Amino acid sequence: MKKLLHVFVLSFMLINLFCLTSCEDFNKESWNSLSKVTYQEMLSKNHDYYYIVFYSPDCEFCEEILPVLLEYNKNESNYPVYVLNVDDVKNNDGIMADEGYQYYSPIGTENYADVVLENVPALIAVDHNKVQMLISSQTTDTPKSEIIYLLK
Repeated sequence: MKKLLHVFVLSFMLINLFCLTSCEDFNKESWNSLSKVTYQEMLSKNHDYYYIVFYSPDCEFCEEILPVLLEYNKNESNYPVYVLNVDDVKNNDGIMADEGYQYYSPIGTENYADVVLENVPALIAVDHNKVQMLISSQTTDTPKSEIIYLLK
């Protein structure tokens, strides 16, 4: 009986471990399935109006946005949406604020370097290569909820 219990407990632990790692892989794959943009090219896409969602693969709030973003992306009549991984420092260095950064609003800018974030998740709406709107911890206490609301 003890052997059977040990086998059951070990099996249960292995199944849980497999599920946890599979979910993480699924989320990374899901982010990879979305259209990417880099920091320098984010205000120069060939669309009149589009969104950019800023995320980190390790951000639990970003992971809560991911299913809504994937569902939003299925509807081709929605505005295009791009994602930018802030952890990809090679392509996106400068997007995250350094210590002591003094925030000012990037609304109306055409210069990508004017968009600096303190935290993710965040979203900007771009209209004719100008930042029209920013949802982030710098502009609201509930960025995750507001991003989800916008995408629904």
